[in-house]
Amino acid sequence: MSSSPLRDSSISGFADGYAWQNPELAIQWANSINDTQIRDRTVTRAGQIYMHKNPTDAKIWLESSGLAPEMQQQIQRGFRR
Repeated sequence: MSSSPLRDSSISGFADGYAWQNPELAIQWANSINDTQIRDRTVTRAGQIYMHKNPTDAKIWLESSGLAPEMQQQIQRGFRR
């Protein structure tokens, strides 16, 4: 699928739904979103779920993620269902 708002929305929906099964893969998919706002929101949600499911590995990922400090703080604060 070529780059478009529809593609970004589709990937975001997939990543959101898949994050509970495999947050690492959901984050990889989220990082392929072109729209920065949608990408940041999707990565944050998947990161929060990752932090909830596997805090040790999630912290290692977060330290090397290159995400802005504000996003890292949001991820560490946790998720809301």
